[in-house]
Amino acid sequence: MPWLEEDANSIKASAMNGDKIRTEATFKKYDWTERVATMRTTAAVMSYMTDTEVLKSLVMQSNCIEKAWVDWLGKYVTVPKIPPSAPKVKADDMKALYQRWYVARMKQFKQNLLDGMETMIQWCNIWNTSPPIKARVNWNNELSSGPEVTLTLDNLKYLKKFIEDIPWKP
Repeated sequence: MPWLEEDANSIKASAMNGDKIRTEATFKKYDWTERVATMRTTAAVMSYMTDTEVLKSLVMQSNCIEKAWVDWLGKYVTVPKIPPSAPKVKADDMKALYQRWYVARMKQFKQNLLDGMETMIQWCNIWNTSPPIKARVNWNNELSSGPEVTLTLDNLKYLKKFIEDIPWKP
């Protein structure tokens, strides 16, 4: 599976856990180059998640976890001291429950990325007191190199278009 660099991995983990991608205090400390780099990385996380090798790995891991849920249920229902009030769940129901949970989590992941991007755009709008925005931009998001470019809020809003649906399910 391809690896993510540190910032992208942090953003992916935050979105997966429902945490803020960046706090306002942290994002405000960044210069424009680092703000734009963070926003570009946020948009690129979805591209990573839809990479063929990443998709194969996620589906494989998802199937393994689904099997663990179903196997656990099989063992749980054979425990002699299960209280009568315990829910009665069949293996097929457990599989469906896991799949619903997983699909919902992936949809929320996308929404968390979109919400984080929208929040960063709003902060940029508030702090950009002398448009246009000037930032260094290069292919691999290094903050110290690359040409300085002039950006508008519309350029930053365009990044949201790269956060698409994940085209798979367990």
